Amino acid sequence: MGCATSFFKVVSCKATIPLDRQSTPQNSNGALEHVRSRSDDNRFLSKQVHLDSLDKFGLTDPNGISSISNGSHDGFYEDPDFPAQPSSLFFSPKSISELESYTWKRPYQLSKTPQLYVDGTSRRDVLQGSLGDCWLLSTCAAVAKREDLLHRVISPTQVLFGPEYTGLIRLNMWRFGKWQTIIIDDRLPQRNGKYCYSRCLDENEFWVALLEKAVAKMHGSYEAIEGGMPIEAMVDLTGGLAERYELSDSTMHRTLYRYLRRSFASQAFITCSRKGDWRQAHKADQNGLVQGHAYTITGLFRVNEGKCGKCHLIRVRNPWGDQNEWKGKEDFSTLFLYFRVIYRDDEHLGPWSDNDANWKLLENSTKQSMGFHNKVDGEFWMDFFSDFCHEFEEVSICTLGPDFDHDGEVDKLISSTTVFGEWIKGQSAGGSRNNLERFATNPQFRLDILEAEKPLEEGSRSENSRYSQLIISLSQEHQRCVDDKKMKLLQIGFCLYGAKGSSWLNLQHFKQHKDLGTSGPYINYREVFARFELLPGSYIIIPATFESNIESNFMVRVFSGAKFSLSRIK
Repeated sequence: MGCATSFFKVVSCKATIPLDRQSTPQNSNGALEHVRSRSDDNRFLSKQVHLDSLDKFGLTDPNGISSISNGSHDGFYEDPDFPAQPSSLFFSPKSISELESYTWKRPYQLSKTPQLYVDGTSRRDVLQGSLGDCWLLSTCAAVAKREDLLHRVISPTQVLFGPEYTGLIRLNMWRFGKWQTIIIDDRLPQRNGKYCYSRCLDENEFWVALLEKAVAKMHGSYEAIEGGMPIEAMVDLTGGLAERYELSDSTMHRTLYRYLRRSFASQAFITCSRKGDWRQAHKADQNGLVQGHAYTITGLFRVNEGKCGKCHLIRVRNPWGDQNEWKGKEDFSTLFLYFRVIYRDDEHLGPWSDNDANWKLLENSTKQSMGFHNKVDGEFWMDFFSDFCHEFEEVSICTLGPDFDHDGEVDKLISSTTVFGEWIKGQSAGGSRNNLERFATNPQFRLDILEAEKPLEEGSRSENSRYSQLIISLSQEHQRCVDDKKMKLLQIGFCLYGAKGSSWLNLQHFKQHKDLGTSGPYINYREVFARFELLPGSYIIIPATFESNIESNFMVRVFSGAKFSLSRIK
């Protein structure tokens, strides 16, 4: 009656560390319920706090902004909820000597003419500091090509000095289904009198540092935003839909490269992460790449010239913005390169690092159209198939709307609906289908597809049948740090069943009927989703955590190119 569609492996939402899958006992239908987990920092707690108010995320009611008091000795705004104190920097204990090395400065104390933006926005604006938040900054560099989107996050009308200056900065972030306002002051941490966290390349520009501070406030401290996935930041900054594509399946690399090219041409935001542990991401390997590190994908280009042959290239940027660029696995000698050119070997020609001899084989017009430059700026080109897919673990893509058919372009959206719910211990936190009796207590949502969108492809079902394309998303509410403790994401997922009239699906139904599709293995991502092709009719969406009796709030979003209705069954 319905099926999930995908042309290569898709996992939606999180991991810079390889994921492990473990199987669990079979349910009564003979199906295995799986869970995938990120290998997290051992400082994370297994406890999950039930969050019932948005102010715990540092969010502000816009109606109360006018009543915010300065309360400052210098007359400028000081944020009482995120003070210039060690508690805003760290959640773990630090030595007195380390804490004393930090001071806080306002932009006007660091520059004579500070501004939020200088000459627009660019990926080259973004420079990472000592904080391990490359997941956020690689996304900032990706989104920077859309100045209008960044202006929605942090308006350029705000000033950092002069008669209208107040020291208060307002930002907007997409959090749990809607745009939310965050208020911060503009005091920025310095260590030993120098920048210690992110900044802009231009010393007079401050949008990167202030955006990083707002995200730190949302999660409790700067330390709390170390380690993460670009896919979360993509959604927070754009309100879009983000997907993660693993590079482990080499048979899908060519399909992925074509999809990346189409997505990039359609102005999608794209990042990638290298294999390894982010806690070791403090220096580059001999090949110039950093393990456990997130990068921005800034271009793709297919070279097909007489001397060089056919090559599929990808341009990548390190948010460090320095000399740590791809250097290649090996150096090709002049003699070796000569034979490659003479015999027209169209296989991999070399590493394509900035100083590689391959660039001499290309026409200047080709290099100009590619935007090639040999600079020490953290940006470099690689061969996609021979090097990039070997060195990197995943690619994340964010679009501002649904891409139902995976063609790299945002499709026409006819209908979308968001519903909210909660898993309550002993009532509606039933966990996975490994225990069907408890699973039957999870919240259930009725999805009624009211019309068909397009005919099915020949051979897939009846040629006269028409179906609707949908994307179903499940998100959990999550704060990284609560009471000075970093919190784990829950392992979440959802199942889709055919509806039985208008009634609640009970234990007997789950024993006798299989699901029509799922979001995949339960996984500790903030958001998971899947694509479906469904005939007109009624269906039931059941969101769940892997373990039972764990409390949290959640959100279900459905996007379709046809009309539908979505409601909770009570």
